[in-house]
Amino acid sequence: MNRNWIIVPLIASVASFVVGQSIRQFSCELKSDGVFEGKLEQGLLRLDQRPFAYFEDCEDALKKGFTLSGVFRIKPKASFRPFQVWCDMESEGGGWTVIQTRYDGLTDFFRNWKEYRNGFGSVEGEHWLGNNFIRQLTENNDYQLKIEVIGFQVNEYAYAKYTPFRIGSEDENYNLTVGNFTSFGQIKDSLTYHNGYMFSTKDKDNDSHASNCADIVKGAWWYRSCYHSNLNGMWMSKLRSLTTRGPQSTNNLSGIHFRNTFNVDFYSLKSVEMKVRRIPHA
Repeated sequence: MNRNWIIVPLIASVASFVVGQSIRQFSCELKSDGVFEGKLEQGLLRLDQRPFAYFEDCEDALKKGFTLSGVFRIKPKASFRPFQVWCDMESEGGGWTVIQTRYDGLTDFFRNWKEYRNGFGSVEGEHWLGNNFIRQLTENNDYQLKIEVIGFQVNEYAYAKYTPFRIGSEDENYNLTVGNFTSFGQIKDSLTYHNGYMFSTKDKDNDSHASNCADIVKGAWWYRSCYHSNLNGMWMSKLRSLTTRGPQSTNNLSGIHFRNTFNVDFYSLKSVEMKVRRIPHA
């Protein structure tokens, strides 16, 4: 998948582009003139063109002929109502439902339990889909998780996959279940360490550490004591990330980490995207 892209929704007129449309940016490279460049993709399925249409998930939409990435309305079997998601229709054949995106630090991820339960941000940009929605998607244990990461230096792209992936209910504090690990690029398994652990936020401590890991590292995650991965940590600028990368220190502990990625123990990532898709069956 080409990771340098901007998606601009399909528009009927110049006016509709100026008013009411939004641009999703993920892992774009900054030119010398300050303008983001990348591959342009057209989003055909604007929600205002199909106000009553929804799909079970993004793979369901793909199978019904919708092949361009964009905002879709889905309703998993366990959900009482449809909700909006970003569908990645390109990566490994498409059909991925995105549950998290980070790339510029403009959205605050140091949030409380209620915000992580319900979701925050924009599905067209940086966001956390919401633990309730992630639960509804994955509760039948037939989804896989893909974590795509990009560093600040040239050719730093990798991904990790976990099959299966699910989280528990709110009564179970959204405890994590991950299975078999596979990967591409310079990335190690930094999520299995958290397998079976509950989700923690700054106002709800469910980890096994003497203190609240979420508060210590300024994030929210399935902390153990405390982490091998922290993808909801604080986004760092290129200068700060490259200056502080290396062994654990007080200067890099709160970053966006998937430890031992790109052969560095602690390296706060430029971009990360978490997405789920049904496990393929032979």
